[in-house]
Amino acid sequence: MEERLLLALGGLSLQPPPRRSPRRFGKTLLLLRGLPGSGKSTLARQLKCDYPSAVVLSTDDFFSRNGVYVFDPDFLEDAHKWNQKRGD
Repeated sequence: MEERLLLALGGLSLQPPPRRSPRRFGKTLLLLRGLPGSGKSTLARQLKCDYPSAVVLSTDDFFSRNGVYVFDPDFLEDAHKWNQKRGD
């Protein structure tokens, strides 16, 4: 799976782009969007390993208890609200 993901992403680099000018705030926001099962969480975990100070805010965390993921579509709206509040 991981090898297929890397092939699908082609020339995507996980390295930061070369600095052209000083960043105003010194932080980068990266949003991952895609179909279920497309590798968003896998990529987020890899980025977190490469950049340990990164913060990953995933709505999937709402549905995880003791390492077990149990999705319930009835709580999806609550999960999104919960995740948005974590970023404040």
